[in-house]
Amino acid sequence: MSTRIRIVLLALLLCSSIAGVWIYFYKSRTAPVKTDDLAFVHTLNTSADFQNFAGAPLDNAYPDISSVKAVYDLDRKEIYYINSNLYRLHFDFCSKVLGYKMGLRLFNIANYGSERDYYLANINYLRKSNSYVLEFGMYDEIDSVQIAEMFNKVRESPLFINNLRLLLNNTNSIQYFSNGKTIPTCNPNELNDGLPFQAIQPGTCTGRLVVCDDLKTQYLTITPGDILVLKGSPTDIPLCKAIISDCFQTPLSHIQVLSHNKKMPSAYLKDVFTNNSITQYNGQYVKLVVTADTLRITPASPDAVEEQQQQKVVLKLNTAIHSIVPIEKCSNLTNADIGTKAKGFSDLKQIADKNFSLFRVPEGAFVIPFYFYRQHLQNANVAPQLVALEQCPAHETQKMDELLRQIRKAIEETPVDAGLLLQINTQIRKNNCGNSYRFRSSSNAEDLAEFSGAGLYTSKTGELNGKKKTIERAIKKVWISMYNYRAYQERRFAHIDENTAGMSILAHRNFPDEDINGVIITKNNYRANYPGLVINAQLGDVSTVSPPDSVRCEQLILTENKLMNPFSKKVSAKYICFSSLHTEGPLLRYEQLLQLQQSTKAVQEFYAAKKLDWDIEFKFEGGILYFKQVRPYR
Repeated sequence: MSTRIRIVLLALLLCSSIAGVWIYFYKSRTAPVKTDDLAFVHTLNTSADFQNFAGAPLDNAYPDISSVKAVYDLDRKEIYYINSNLYRLHFDFCSKVLGYKMGLRLFNIANYGSERDYYLANINYLRKSNSYVLEFGMYDEIDSVQIAEMFNKVRESPLFINNLRLLLNNTNSIQYFSNGKTIPTCNPNELNDGLPFQAIQPGTCTGRLVVCDDLKTQYLTITPGDILVLKGSPTDIPLCKAIISDCFQTPLSHIQVLSHNKKMPSAYLKDVFTNNSITQYNGQYVKLVVTADTLRITPASPDAVEEQQQQKVVLKLNTAIHSIVPIEKCSNLTNADIGTKAKGFSDLKQIADKNFSLFRVPEGAFVIPFYFYRQHLQNANVAPQLVALEQCPAHETQKMDELLRQIRKAIEETPVDAGLLLQINTQIRKNNCGNSYRFRSSSNAEDLAEFSGAGLYTSKTGELNGKKKTIERAIKKVWISMYNYRAYQERRFAHIDENTAGMSILAHRNFPDEDINGVIITKNNYRANYPGLVINAQLGDVSTVSPPDSVRCEQLILTENKLMNPFSKKVSAKYICFSSLHTEGPLLRYEQLLQLQQSTKAVQEFYAAKKLDWDIEFKFEGGILYFKQVRPYR
């Protein structure tokens, strides 16, 4: 090292030391600002005291709680309970009342890192259990000694002496106190269990209320103008105007996604089937109002629900590709060539090839383009039924269902082109990835700006030389799903020109032994305009979108700690709840969370020009992370 460099480094070190000393004395000697209003108290004695200072949390991850912010000043050895009606952020209070002068950036670096002036936390009141929990920020790198010190300081207030627990909902708290031996703790599942109401999608509409004791038998009686009262979380829901379910909905459940995509009023109400103020209107026209904390139903006059004549939505469809296409040769193809799912998979393949240490895509992938689907429809001679469908009025649901059944039957009874099957068999043998393949729908009628199509179509498993799960059977089942009742209804309601809609197929090796499966949303649904990934994960291959009854997936918000401290390379999670199939605590390990964050970032950078949020499906198998699907999250 040269003498000049040594001099420069010594000068920088000296300046930083002087600055550090000056900052320390400047801050520690700045007296609290006197305020005319009741900005804070040093103790909370009663629940009334708490509620006078309480406000809504910064995010809506947990329903039915109120929150008070707490600051422990390490220099003054004093705790402050902040009036949330006056100060929304810890920084606002510390700068305006405690005299902190160094700005938000340095405040975050210091007080969520290792050079603290304050401990910062929230105290949440859980109404249903009449209890209080201490919560630290998800990105706070506070250590176990500091957590314990803050916990014990808060517990000195009379209100919390015998009624305070540490909320184990973030990476640090779980790491240090999951055994619950030194500090009483609270599992985040407790914050969601047993809640009577959940606003899934706020909104207002008018329609006929239909209480569905048995959705299957009532299915064809449902019209697009109906407000449905449903049991559980069914995946096959006919076109309707609003949904009330008696089952709590996870963030990425089918009803949640459906309601979000269609901006359709929707809510969970635990006792809806025994609530006479609702069920008395069964079969009548009502006005439904869903707000953040309530649901109201009142009598209303019927709206005319008629099929309006609108200009058809013409989709791009290319039938010029007459052979299957290995996924590595799809990079220059479009949605019109191979469908939206296959196009997204092709993008993931390109990203994975550049980030092989982070994630992969399922091996052996290839695409069966639209040409073979159109060829099969011609061979099945379904043109008369398709014309009749187009002329069928929307209210004649029985006739529509029968025509669709005829089309599906014709597709199933018509042999798949022998040349296509030969191409597929040859490709699977060449791939050498096993005999079991997943054949996945890849329509051009999904993931559109005004039409999601999520969950409408079918994927099936086919096996090379299989006796029951044959490749031909799997292909037909995917093509047939184009004419499922709900899929056709949804496209018709969206005014999609059926002559331009088609079904391509994405195929890749099957996953028989996945360790974890899940979904990532690249948008923080719980706090507007704030970074974070929302992740739902589940053990094995149990669905996160439509789980079995009473099975709950792991739900969390993941963020980079550099949001607060630009020098940190860590990630942190805020857990909304843990998986009911993994009672030991978090299902995803820290290393997996870090891998998911870095892999998702690579996907976001690839699509940066589109400026969209994304829905990504992932799996861990044998310790390897796979991304299997990406689509816009609108």
